Amino acid sequence: LGAVLAILLGALPAVAEKHSPGIWLSLVNNDGRTIRAEVIEIGDESVRIRRKSGETFEIKLENLAAATALDLETLRGSERWKFRPFPDGWHRRVTREGRRKSIAERGGTPECEKAVEEALWWLGINQKKDGSWDESNQVAMTGLALLAYLGHGETPLSEEFGQTVVDAMVYLIDVAIKQKGRLATDPKDKHWCYEHGIATQALAEAFMVCDRLIINIPNLEEAVQGAGQWIVDHQHKSGGWDYGYDMDSARGGDLSVTTWQVTALGAVLRTRVELRNARECLVKAGRYVKKCQAENGGFGYTTAKRTIDAAGVHTLTGAGIRCLQVCSPRDAGEISAAAGYITKSAVLDPEESRFPLYAHYHYCHA
Repeated sequence: LGAVLAILLGALPAVAEKHSPGIWLSLVNNDGRTIRAEVIEIGDESVRIRRKSGETFEIKLENLAAATALDLETLRGSERWKFRPFPDGWHRRVTREGRRKSIAERGGTPECEKAVEEALWWLGINQKKDGSWDESNQVAMTGLALLAYLGHGETPLSEEFGQTVVDAMVYLIDVAIKQKGRLATDPKDKHWCYEHGIATQALAEAFMVCDRLIINIPNLEEAVQGAGQWIVDHQHKSGGWDYGYDMDSARGGDLSVTTWQVTALGAVLRTRVELRNARECLVKAGRYVKKCQAENGGFGYTTAKRTIDAAGVHTLTGAGIRCLQVCSPRDAGEISAAAGYITKSAVLDPEESRFPLYAHYHYCHA
């Protein structure tokens, strides 16, 4: 295929190497032939592309149709190309001005950014020498802290928080490698499934960042793959996940545990890491989650009717939306109904005694 491609497009085979992800385009050569490929580098005289097989080639711009060459030149000078390695919206996090603009457009204030920055500084000051946080549940706390830094657009290259990010990653990677993919402070504690889901998502997002910035963190990819595969391989037969990753429990799992596993898998699948049977796993998870949705749009704990809140509010509705966004993003009806339920029924005032912080976390993401 590579030889044929070279002949058709006048391309020169390039040495296989690791590249930052590009943008998939349909390229037309002077003879009118079209090829679908990933554009990974645009130069003054040539463009480097990658086929789905992984082979890379350089094509001289003079061998491409004028319209295609113009499209590439336009793309090279665009914001879309500049921030191509990251998901939509991520590039708005990486600069102070970008964050301020985004906050203002969505009704926030300068105090929002100030609060986040102060929180990140506090986390940095309280990070332990081994890169973790807290005296108990270090894996979960480190995962949440790392997610906070990544959410702010911080990377290992960040001037202020780069070392903090690296140290947190190294701590979690070390745990994953030593425990053969299991991210837990104490695997004997049945609640370690929460830790694993949180930390897996954090490492997956960290890998996405490092892969696209061409930053090599030893064993990071292996840790993500092992942790993600553990989740897939230990799904309950109900389609959800249960404490201790019990696959045959009578309870069948709950939406709270399940949400962390699903969001972790969603993060892993956004990377290049491959997981066996991941798609089938998410299909089953989607069916489980839908069974937890009530007629009013809210999501229950283990069934559509069971709620955790004493007043009967479905506080896991944000969690349910997050699951559907990963498992069944096309099911707009269920997602819309759940969002409507949140706006009508959720307790959003932190001054109220019934304010559910855990639920609010998922509301914000949803």
